[in-house]
Amino acid sequence: MKTIFILENYLKDKCRKAGLDLIAEHQFSTKRKFKFDYCIPDPLIKIAFEYQGGLYMPKGGHTNVKGFIRDCDKINLAQKEGWKVFLFTADHLNNSLNKTLDFIDGVFLDIKRGLK
Repeated sequence: MKTIFILENYLKDKCRKAGLDLIAEHQFSTKRKFKFDYCIPDPLIKIAFEYQGGLYMPKGGHTNVKGFIRDCDKINLAQKEGWKVFLFTADHLNNSLNKTLDFIDGVFLDIKRGLK
């Protein structure tokens, strides 16, 4: 199974249990056409989950200079607009799956507690 689907399915399950909407490919700003891989757009929560794929590909979109600068612009704009963004890679889901899922559980626990 592709690692992004592990992340997607886990997030869907967590959101369903919490009664939250998980949106894929959400354009979060009117200033740029950036999209989050997955997010909870509730204005009181505004949390995004990004999957940084292709890190080991020589011409991957997240590893070349242009792509890295674009990613920085995207995350900076998101944070400026009040989003909390969490980044994950295939290594997180392949080599540290339990630790990564525990981290996501902690994010949802914070949401439940009303922390932002």
